[in-house]
Amino acid sequence: MKILLVTAHPDDEVIWLGSTLHELSKKPNVQIKVICLWGALEKPGTMSAVTPGFSDWDREKHFYEACTNQGYTDCKIFVDENFNASANEYQTDENLNTAFNTCSKDIGDYDIIITHSPNGDERKHPHHIRLYDFFRKFTLENDIPFGFFSTFENSKIQSSQFGKSIYKCEPNEFGVDYFLQFFTDVDKKLESMKIYKSVDFDKHYNDYYAMRTGNENLYIDKTAFEKGRELWV
Repeated sequence: MKILLVTAHPDDEVIWLGSTLHELSKKPNVQIKVICLWGALEKPGTMSAVTPGFSDWDREKHFYEACTNQGYTDCKIFVDENFNASANEYQTDENLNTAFNTCSKDIGDYDIIITHSPNGDERKHPHHIRLYDFFRKFTLENDIPFGFFSTFENSKIQSSQFGKSIYKCEPNEFGVDYFLQFFTDVDKKLESMKIYKSVDFDKHYNDYYAMRTGNENLYIDKTAFEKGRELWV
């Protein structure tokens, strides 16, 4: 099972599903791959809240170090300085396609794409919402199994228990059929977040519930569930 996580910003790969993916990466039949489309959504170097002595650009290096620490096999971050991206602008499908295709050449094939939730996670970040919209459409058009992570249960998705920590979803607007809950150790997540020395660890820890918990949720479609049934069950 080759799981591809696509995120908006370096450190997202740790914060939102890091504990679960780290545990899955230990399994001999699982490969975790990560693409971060940072430079397609905003220009690297523009974040102002940076730890003294570091630059926002340091997050590129930290991304690769954190992925290695997490046990992720292949990873790629998009940081093209000449790419036309502004944090306050809605990035087009064309731009996101260009960035994703550029990164995926280094990543190789995959069995499922997982990305941010439709509500943008805890802070309803517009970049997170944009990636959900883009990859929901992309996976439908290309017949690729799809899923999204979520810190909390989505109140718009009704579900009933199907197995231990597995729920079957009623038909919904988000195109997912199963809701999976994972309960894992948060220590590795915190260890990996500390690699992002340019990011204020204490502020993130206090501001984001996802940083403090190993209880992580994943919503996936029927194809993704069947393809990885042995893994999920």
